[in-house]
Amino acid sequence: MKTDEQLYHEIIEKLNFSPEVNTADLAVSVHNGIATLGGSVVIYSEKIAAQKALLSIEGIKGIINDIKITPAACRSDADIAKAAINNLSVRADIPVDNIKVLVDDGYLILEGEVTWNYQKLAAEEAVCHIFGVKGIANYIEIKPKAIIPIDLKEKILKEFERNALINANNIDVEIQGNKIILKGKVRNWAELLEAVQIAWSAPGVKEVDERLTIL
Repeated sequence: MKTDEQLYHEIIEKLNFSPEVNTADLAVSVHNGIATLGGSVVIYSEKIAAQKALLSIEGIKGIINDIKITPAACRSDADIAKAAINNLSVRADIPVDNIKVLVDDGYLILEGEVTWNYQKLAAEEAVCHIFGVKGIANYIEIKPKAIIPIDLKEKILKEFERNALINANNIDVEIQGNKIILKGKVRNWAELLEAVQIAWSAPGVKEVDERLTIL
């Protein structure tokens, strides 16, 4: 098992190797395997990129992202909202007519309904690079049109077995209506996120309850 000091140095090296992140004003600490990111960046997407960079590091049990967004110049909420609607409108994978954009003092709120989780994630990704955004709250609801297949559990487990990142023997799947519950143990964040993504890819899913433990 890696020590906090080893994890700290790996995190610093990983962040410095990530071109999407400006590490000049970032701060990192590790305690009992939980990494905390602090400091500031100019664009919200850098905050997310810093967090994603840590997900591939073996041994990290949790991540606290306290990075603050400090834009180099002010931008009005109206301009941010206009840019957000623009970005959403050019994406073919996002049902823009079903999504509402609200902005309050630089904090962007997404509301509405979509049929798949990937559309909800795509909407957030479309607006996270907008200059002036200090934070994003994604309240878009998943309202699937498809019906949960009777053999969905077996199909998900088969998909786990086909995936090189997942040890299918350590994960259990439960189906409760439109909700999928994942239980068991995974080796790292990358495996956890891959399992969750596969569960969300199933037809008819409205919620994924992730109860996995990182070893």
